[in-house]
Amino acid sequence: MAPEREATFTKTAPHVRMQDRAIIESQRPWLLPPFWSKGALPIRPGDLPPIQYQKWLEERSIVTAI
Repeated sequence: MAPEREATFTKTAPHVRMQDRAIIESQRPWLLPPFWSKGALPIRPGDLPPIQYQKWLEERSIVTAI
């Protein structure tokens, strides 16, 4: 990263994290069914992050597969 961008990032990152904190802390993933349980079959490359997140939640027994 260019030094001028790093300085900007370092300056703004705490502000962005504070804006996101209320939303992140309000999430309750154990209340959500797996995202594919509504009949949608994930097949596109963009579906990989939610699939990995779901597996991560299942591995930690936060949610279970349906």
